[in-house]
Amino acid sequence: MESDSNDPAIFSKLLLGPGPSNVPERILKAMSNNCISHLDPDFFEILDQISENLKQLFKTNNKTTFAISGTGSAGMEAAFANIIEKDDKTLVFSSGLFGNRMADVASRYGGKVIEIKKQWGKNFRIEEMKETIDSHKDLKIVAIVHAETSTGSLQPIKELGEYIKSRDIIFIVDCVTSFTGINLEVDNWSIDICYSGTQKCLNVPPGLSPITFSEKALNKIKKRKEKVTSWYLDINLLRNYHEESRIYHHTAPVNMLFGFNEGLKICLEEGLQARFSRHQKVSKYFDDIVKSTDFSFFVDKEYESLPMLKSLVLPESIRDEALAITFRMISAVRDNQSLVLISPNRKLTRMVSAYLSNWGIVPDDSAGVPLQLTPPGRFLRLALNLLKGPATATRVFSLLKHPIAHSVENYRVDHLNFVPF
Repeated sequence: MESDSNDPAIFSKLLLGPGPSNVPERILKAMSNNCISHLDPDFFEILDQISENLKQLFKTNNKTTFAISGTGSAGMEAAFANIIEKDDKTLVFSSGLFGNRMADVASRYGGKVIEIKKQWGKNFRIEEMKETIDSHKDLKIVAIVHAETSTGSLQPIKELGEYIKSRDIIFIVDCVTSFTGINLEVDNWSIDICYSGTQKCLNVPPGLSPITFSEKALNKIKKRKEKVTSWYLDINLLRNYHEESRIYHHTAPVNMLFGFNEGLKICLEEGLQARFSRHQKVSKYFDDIVKSTDFSFFVDKEYESLPMLKSLVLPESIRDEALAITFRMISAVRDNQSLVLISPNRKLTRMVSAYLSNWGIVPDDSAGVPLQLTPPGRFLRLALNLLKGPATATRVFSLLKHPIAHSVENYRVDHLNFVPF
């Protein structure tokens, strides 16, 4: 069978979803190196580099800092699997999908979960979180998502960590979306367990979960009355491999770790502050464009909105539920001054065509060159160009040529969610 490994229609797409994101050539090259043994001394040196690089990016001195073999969800599982003992009272502040998932995972490991829910896209205020903590005696764990992928909301957590640190409570933070995209200070914010993923702001393929444990967390784990339920995610066993003992646990994904280490180096070379500023700059450019359209922001307060991930509410004119769902099947392609819409749903195509024609965008049946965007980005790229004067297909795609948007690296703010309600 002929290989399709070089098919540009498959492998040259510009990814604008919440993750994965496009992978720099430098990382791909590192991953393509010949595989070596996971017990090779040279590989152990790479693991040590990863640990040290992660400490800088997490802003922590925690010795137990490494990458778990598995996606960010494996980091979430590892956090709760290791820290929860039967009937441990666990408080989860939830304002989105991943807060909900934290509560679910905690309950599966035997925790007595108290899930405090907030309307999606709304943040918890520090005073209400303090009051909630004070109202529940014998709390063992408090967990929260720093940057909620499902809504694009940024939850301040510094004061929460300060409030918890002097208590016999473990503070767990999900920073899958925030890590290296906005400021995160594990030690200064008194975070005990913090985990992330590789496929978002780091631009590394999915498959690893950076994680760090404080001494406070490790001490609780040492005092467990029973073994950690998960063998694969048992931090005691994983430490024996990642730290001095180098005792075999599982076959580490060697080449994935090559790429991960390269991604960490790229981040450190740019510098965290420069990276944060870049995201803020592109975020402002993006927000200004959205404000000129009939889209609206799901997170209504700008200071609570993530700079590198945006959630938009569809305009009333196209908010029909079926339309919102089946927009995923639309592919927009450019052909000179025209636009080609490809969809298995003829009715949908007619609806979209009618909407676009209001703005001078004329759909066309001729062939074109595919615009390589993930589904949410496809329509957004059109909708954001509801600017002054009639729009043409050339205008629709002009954002890609903006100086700030010159490269994928600089335009990664286009990680998007659509909220169909």
